[in-house]
Amino acid sequence: MGSRKPIQAGAYRAYAVRGPDDDGRFYWVSKWWSDGPDGRFRDSMALGWHHRHEAEREVVALAASESPEDFAAAAEVRTVRDLVETWLVAALVDPARKPRTRDTILTVARRVVRHLGEHRLDRMTPDALKAHVTRRLAHGAKKPTISLEMVYLGSAWTWGFYRGFVSTEKLVKPRIPETASAYRDATPEPKHVAKVQAYLDQRGADRCVVEAEWAMAHRLLWATGLRCHELAALVWSMVDLLVAEIRIPLDTKTGTRDIPLVPVHVQALQAWRELCGHGGEGEPVVVLSTSLSRGLSYRLVGVRRMTEGRKSSTGACQAVGVLEYTAQGLRRLAVDALYEAAQESRVDVGTVAAIMGHSPATALRHYRTPSKKAKRAAVLAAGLGTVPDRNEVNATA
Repeated sequence: MGSRKPIQAGAYRAYAVRGPDDDGRFYWVSKWWSDGPDGRFRDSMALGWHHRHEAEREVVALAASESPEDFAAAAEVRTVRDLVETWLVAALVDPARKPRTRDTILTVARRVVRHLGEHRLDRMTPDALKAHVTRRLAHGAKKPTISLEMVYLGSAWTWGFYRGFVSTEKLVKPRIPETASAYRDATPEPKHVAKVQAYLDQRGADRCVVEAEWAMAHRLLWATGLRCHELAALVWSMVDLLVAEIRIPLDTKTGTRDIPLVPVHVQALQAWRELCGHGGEGEPVVVLSTSLSRGLSYRLVGVRRMTEGRKSSTGACQAVGVLEYTAQGLRRLAVDALYEAAQESRVDVGTVAAIMGHSPATALRHYRTPSKKAKRAAVLAAGLGTVPDRNEVNATA
């Protein structure tokens, strides 16, 4: 369930006045002031029923309806909260930013404000930031999380410098030590994935459609090797069940590509469409947010909270007794399976790259994880450390 805490963007603040409803949404009302939240009350407007992240976008859009630069010029910026919220008004109205990028900016900005919001800008020294990093590490945050927070704080800082809010152009960021991954970053075995799929399918059959959606998401990632954001954006017009393929439209990263489907997954998709009634063109295959990667990974490995008041949950991998893997692990598994099949059947590696949507070099560098069995077979085939049989040498000569 989302938080009902007030949402602040510039001079606008939204409050959850009713809810939540059955879908976890609250009824939000936005109020704004001439001189900020402590100034004279001006007016209010109903935003309607929204999840928190949807209400945040609405409030940011309201704040951005005024000129961002005019707002920035009139803002009184003293703390990190003031700086980040003022920067957001300008950053989120950039038409070049994709919706996923805006969502990421909002998510990271919330974390920055939560942990550094009350710090005065004139006291943001390297030592203060180093102490902040130490606290974040002590509370379980990992290096990638803290690094992303520093990136966006640095962007807000540089933006504020050119508007006279801070005295230095660059924020001196502390070195962040390496940390162990929160989850097992490895390629799972097919038999383990099959056990997890059966577990998720059973939960979907026993509980509700929402659990069945996560089971279908797991199945499609395993069957296609899609990126999580590609699966989240998948619509029925991209799925041709007669031809048994999924067509991913033109993307700035990979271009258009076709992904064939094996019969068992075609049947699963047909059953899914009949169950959910998603028959119209342009409707999503699964009703999931753009944070599918994190959501599915939580269901696979569980939620591990170190913050007081938040409970941990058991993931599907632990429930069935297999080594943990994440949603990205399913893509690595698909890459491995395709490359191994290519070697056995002499399929062009370019074909595999066309299916997965990246170059062979990228696949070998970041995705391909040879198994111990494959490594042993390669060493035995090469005969490392042995003298070739004379008869074999003569025959090849």
